[in-house]
Amino acid sequence: GIGGMAGFGAGDDPDEWKVTMMDEADVGKELDCSRGEKKVMKKLLRAGRGYENPKQNWEVVLTAERKDENGLSERIVATDEDRIIVGSDRLPSGLTVALKTMRKGETALVTLRGHDDADRGDSAAQSASGAAADAAIQYEVHLERIVEVAEIEDGKIVKKTLREGEGYEALEDLWRARTRVSGRLASSGQVFWQESEFSFTAGDPSL
Repeated sequence: GIGGMAGFGAGDDPDEWKVTMMDEADVGKELDCSRGEKKVMKKLLRAGRGYENPKQNWEVVLTAERKDENGLSERIVATDEDRIIVGSDRLPSGLTVALKTMRKGETALVTLRGHDDADRGDSAAQSASGAAADAAIQYEVHLERIVEVAEIEDGKIVKKTLREGEGYEALEDLWRARTRVSGRLASSGQVFWQESEFSFTAGDPSL
């Protein structure tokens, strides 16, 4: 089923790579996100930018509006204060497959066939409406923002990239760095360190 495809990643098939990097020349084209099964199809409405696609457990800001042939409708909104974790049950698993092929700023029409409404607890509504299990569902999805999430020190530290940096250099030991830092409790949001300038030497064991 679609749920088994949620780990989608580009492989040797050129189309599998292309669907993750569709550009302006591809607007209006529809490609398969489901490795030839045609269960998850993505039609590009507006090209995105950059080179990143959302990965499992990253966070995204998006809107997704659904309308299917039986009149069922749904609107999913994830704001910057309430980001969706990629792979969570806030999205149908088939939509997650398509999301993992999108870039920041991209808008796409995603068509799911053999859809996974049951995974979202909507099976009763589906039965009441007379929707067939293989009915096509379409979502217009706009991916506004991607937040990279990385675990460091065996998960003791979780880093979220709130704003992309410039260039390709990364700090090396003994380099001096100047940053702006603020701190808040993850549980309550209470600020314990007001934003201020902080300078340090990379690799300093006292940090």
